[in-house]
Amino acid sequence: MKKKITYTDEPLGDIQVVEDFLPPPEQFIFKEDESKVTDDKCVERELAKRRSRKVKAMRPGEVKSDKQAFSQILRRLEDDVGTILQLVSKGKKVGHFPATAPFWALLRMMFPIAEAVGDLIYRDNSTVQNLQSVLENEFEAVRSGYRGKAAILTLLFRHSLTHTDELRRLVIGQREVGWSVSWSEQTSHLSLLNVPGIDVIRFDTTAFYEDLVAVCHSAMGKPWNNQVMKRYNGWLTFDLDQKGKTRIIKSAIAELTNL
Repeated sequence: MKKKITYTDEPLGDIQVVEDFLPPPEQFIFKEDESKVTDDKCVERELAKRRSRKVKAMRPGEVKSDKQAFSQILRRLEDDVGTILQLVSKGKKVGHFPATAPFWALLRMMFPIAEAVGDLIYRDNSTVQNLQSVLENEFEAVRSGYRGKAAILTLLFRHSLTHTDELRRLVIGQREVGWSVSWSEQTSHLSLLNVPGIDVIRFDTTAFYEDLVAVCHSAMGKPWNNQVMKRYNGWLTFDLDQKGKTRIIKSAIAELTNL
């Protein structure tokens, strides 16, 4: 092929037109197996298998191991929350917001992440219970003080800032438990503050971030027998066919039909 080809201007002679012998484009599309199956259960299994293949191919973020599941959570935690912490810290060094920080925003971001980690580890039907369990066990393992306060912290912070715009207090009889949120006061994290008439639990946002990072690192090094991977990947789709037909589900189905 190294020999140079020289083209000359010569008549082409008689040209014969050949009819198009290629099939139409739609026939080039790979079709799924259309073999007939008469048994109803077999039909259902085949349709479920095909639907599973289609859904699986469309899911972004799917993990292939338990370690990768925790790794992805950790990466987003450090990229999002860690970046905010760094920006606030740098701002404070040059005199910006000296007496404040995004306390509630940090709580809103970190408690759902802690709950998600608990959901992967404990897999209880109640995500609230999963959060309590991970606080009193995995968080306690990286910093003493969570055990004995896990349920209180869950009720104080988790529900209130996820579903409302106010932190709450807990009341039982004549006793009241409140909160005090701080920035960069790790040594006082989870300690009790003496306030007349109320028990106040100090909660430091930077300490909680450090503990959450440590819990993720610890979980990455443990064997979970692929249960974490399966549960994590299960988060990626919400199969409306498999859910009870509540009002919101019915509305979503109607909207999807009209898209």
